[in-house]
Amino acid sequence: MENTSERRRRGRRRRRRRRRRRRRSGVGLKDEEKAKFLSIEIATAAAVVVVVVAAAAVVVVVVVVVVVVVVVVVVVVIE
Repeated sequence: MENTSERRRRGRRRRRRRRRRRRRSGVGLKDEEKAKFLSIEIATAAAVVVVVVAAAAVVVVVVVVVVVVVVVVVVVVIE
């Protein structure tokens, strides 16, 4: 009986994983470091925007190609 109660006790004491809080941008930094940090953040945001726009462009191109292929196939089948 001792084993089961020990097991139960152990099961109840589950460890909760603490989420790591992201460090707020530029807290406790000097002005120069803060400027560098902000420029890095801006560059990161710009890179993300570029990647998203590029992905959207790829999607648009793929959709256009598919539509053209479907139209060509329909025209060929009708004729």
